[in-house]
Amino acid sequence: MPLDVLIAATRPETRARLRTLLSHEPGARLAAECADGPAALEHIRAARPDVAFLDAELAGMDGFAVLEAAGPDAAPLAVLVGTRDEHALRAFDAQALDCLVDPFGADRFRVAFRRALAAAGERDAERERDALQAALDRLAAAREDAPAGGYLERLLVRSGDRVLLVRAAEVDWIGAEGNYAELHAAGRTHLIRETMGALEARLDPGVFLRVHRSAIVNLDRVRELRPGPGGDYRVALADGAELRLSRGYRARLERLQARIATYV
Repeated sequence: MPLDVLIAATRPETRARLRTLLSHEPGARLAAECADGPAALEHIRAARPDVAFLDAELAGMDGFAVLEAAGPDAAPLAVLVGTRDEHALRAFDAQALDCLVDPFGADRFRVAFRRALAAAGERDAERERDALQAALDRLAAAREDAPAGGYLERLLVRSGDRVLLVRAAEVDWIGAEGNYAELHAAGRTHLIRETMGALEARLDPGVFLRVHRSAIVNLDRVRELRPGPGGDYRVALADGAELRLSRGYRARLERLQARIATYV
């Protein structure tokens, strides 16, 4: 998405030059123009533009005062536009991204805008990470608040920058991967930060059975049991996977045999 940009400068020729240079940037969209500080602050508070090019000598309230009044939570990414070198030093103190000191040309403007574009991408990625973490925190809280005896019906997993909900009933089997669990569901694999013991305690024992210290199966996905060496069995699943039923879990074999139609 293009960045919404505010131009705020007292001199009409400065606004016109910034507007022209901005029109050559495909990642920009001019949201508003202002000729004084109070109007710029009002627009920032109302519309929350992504980036603001602020005149360091804005009438009524200079660009530095606008940023201070907006506050760190509402202030946009800012590029100050000044006429003196001291403005660049003040821009650094004000945590602005850059300062364009007149006279500046198209190349210098492009450097400032690309810097703003990169900063906006980093900010958006951080917000997405925060939103993802908040969703995971809500899930953890919901688990803690779940009534005794309740079992997981959905599992929250990350897929890149997205959060997916996987229905427990769709899980074919679960394997251990260190401190993670690997969910195999509908031909896809998902990693979640969960131990096998913790998962086993929250999954419905009428549906899921641990057949090995590193494997839990959905009983509805089991198609066959095959005897193996040393008293072990192989558990054949509908998705083609074969897992070992170790001797340590032989006490569960009777339950497993009762749930499948064919076994050897």
